[in-house]
Amino acid sequence: MNCQSDEFEVLRNGKSERTKVVKKNEIFFKIDASQNKIYEMHKFNNDFKEVKDYVNISSSKITWSRDDDILLTKNYSSINRITGDYIFEVYYDKKSPLRKGNGMDYSKTIYKCILDKKLF
Repeated sequence: MNCQSDEFEVLRNGKSERTKVVKKNEIFFKIDASQNKIYEMHKFNNDFKEVKDYVNISSSKITWSRDDDILLTKNYSSINRITGDYIFEVYYDKKSPLRKGNGMDYSKTIYKCILDKKLF
């Protein structure tokens, strides 16, 4: 799957802000539902890395989550297998350096995905 960011929403100091993304970010996924495995590659990387955190693949949705102990965030990802939307949500701990720098409590990026050729 080839996914490009489309919309960004943030909750900053208790106020919600939503914007269309001007400079689109690309993320690529390889999904092997029979093995319950997801591989992710960002535009600026050269290699796919397996997502190993709490992966769940159902007939309608693929979900996974990750705790970042360095940035003090909780990250939730989901791909809707029907619409092709990929949603990446981040919850910032009160002590997160990212939150201290920009006041964000929560952010959500919505990507529109298209199916590339089947690789495996």
